[in-house]
Amino acid sequence: MVQNWESNDLIAWRDKNGDGKMQLGKGDPFQGAPQFTTSTGPSGERVVENAAANDNPNEVYVDRDIMVLANPEIANLPGWVIALVAAGGLAAALSTAAGLLLVISSSISHDLLKSTFRPQITEKGELLAARLAATAAIVVAGYLGIYPPGWVAQVVAFAFGLAAASLFPAIFMGIFPNG
Repeated sequence: MVQNWESNDLIAWRDKNGDGKMQLGKGDPFQGAPQFTTSTGPSGERVVENAAANDNPNEVYVDRDIMVLANPEIANLPGWVIALVAAGGLAAALSTAAGLLLVISSSISHDLLKSTFRPQITEKGELLAARLAATAAIVVAGYLGIYPPGWVAQVVAFAFGLAAASLFPAIFMGIFPNG
């Protein structure tokens, strides 16, 4: 199993003490993310060109993504179960993204543009504004997907914080209008 994930750059190890065993501990085993070479070490591991971090005994680098990706292999699930789970996750993600895209485009074109800035806009103009807003949202989401501002948990926490900061005052004032 280690070779499968090592070939995908998700696990790396360096035998710092020469005992032929992988020792997992606190801290980073290398300085920075592992940079693999094309050669293999004496125990069959892919050689990493990064300098070893000698301030700890850890010899194993485990990427965060493997925690999710390796679970089906660890559980010995058949391929068709893994495919069903992956298809369900992809369907949920696409349906959520499509719904959010519709909400973004309609709220910008109808609620913001028509209600605030241009009340006399035609339906054709409103449709054009919705399409432009959807295009802008796709471009921004694509950019943030390619160059994420942080780890997934950080981005999700930021999104929930932003939603809470923007929705809570409106909900609070709706429940307690006099403060």
